[in-house]
Amino acid sequence: MPTVTQTIPIFPLNVVVLPGEPVPLHIFEERYKQLIADCAPLEGERQYQPFGISFSKKNLLNNIGCTVLVDEILHKYPEGELDIMTYGQKRYRLLETVQEQPYLTGLVEWLVEPEEEPDQEGRAAVLALYEQFLEIVEVHDSTLDARASQLSYEIAYRINLEKAPKLELLETIGENARLKLLQNYLEQAVPEIEQAKEFRRIVRSNGYFA
Repeated sequence: MPTVTQTIPIFPLNVVVLPGEPVPLHIFEERYKQLIADCAPLEGERQYQPFGISFSKKNLLNNIGCTVLVDEILHKYPEGELDIMTYGQKRYRLLETVQEQPYLTGLVEWLVEPEEEPDQEGRAAVLALYEQFLEIVEVHDSTLDARASQLSYEIAYRINLEKAPKLELLETIGENARLKLLQNYLEQAVPEIEQAKEFRRIVRSNGYFA
């Protein structure tokens, strides 16, 4: 299959975005106000053009990122600042960057998922661990579609996955492989969260350990 490339605006941020993830953004720099304006729907269209969010740390860009689409302008400030809601869309590999605009643009290639049979056991294991997580943190989630084709992403952003494992998940090709990574993470994290919750309960009760 030939490689498909495209040039898109790039927004470097110290966050990792996953496909499907809701990402609220506060836009205050002039260059990013311009980016949002340049992505606005053309005449006769309703949808914004996508732009990429690439994880940035110490001015170094990760080469795997995710595009987002603006879903709603939540608030416009008198000075031109914006609060917007975006949603993660497609993963890409950043091939090169260009500074032709006030903001960064990049040549990207889209990451393609392999054809594979779903690992039903892996899906069931991750869903069971997620239910344990929800029970411990005392949260009910009625929005998760257990049949989602990219279940790993859907659960990862709901549990507020830390940046390092979240980035590893973003970089991993294949849903079955991502589910295995998430399963390993949850198998370690869920008992730790439960232990921390029990510790707080004891401290709140009388401060003594039986």
